[in-house]
Amino acid sequence: MLVATSPAELTGLERRVSDIDRTVGLVRSEPTYLEVLPAGVDKGSALRHLADRCGVPLARVAAIGDNPNDVPLLRAAGLGAAVGDGDPAAQRAADVVVGPCGTAIAELVALLLAERSAGTGDPPVDDATTTGGRPVDDATATGGRPVNGATATGGPAPGRPPRR
Repeated sequence: MLVATSPAELTGLERRVSDIDRTVGLVRSEPTYLEVLPAGVDKGSALRHLADRCGVPLARVAAIGDNPNDVPLLRAAGLGAAVGDGDPAAQRAADVVVGPCGTAIAELVALLLAERSAGTGDPPVDDATTTGGRPVDDATATGGRPVNGATATGGPAPGRPPRR
């Protein structure tokens, strides 16, 4: 992990690290943090490995993230949720955008519980846009309001099509 005093400093560091070793993966986890990882290793590959090892289909996994280093994780999970006050790259990669960091996990759990109770049986979480045939907005997962207040779409985050 390389830590800079300003985001601009990392641009030069990224180039220098790439010049030294082009096989490593580089990702910014915060505006001033640069992570240097072995090629092919990221949170998504870790999630796939863990789910496989535990015998859990990825379609049954929900993940939440807020920064660019979470993008592979959000894409690998059956339901990727981004924090409402997180990085735009994470929001674009997610299926749904929930509330800000302080309430995001609780809102994701409420969304999943509402999805489960709205359907018959135990619906998969691999399609974040429906709950038993109804849009997620209609599930009123957080006491009668959309999951992310006025900004919730109830479906995929902006720029991301729903998974099928």
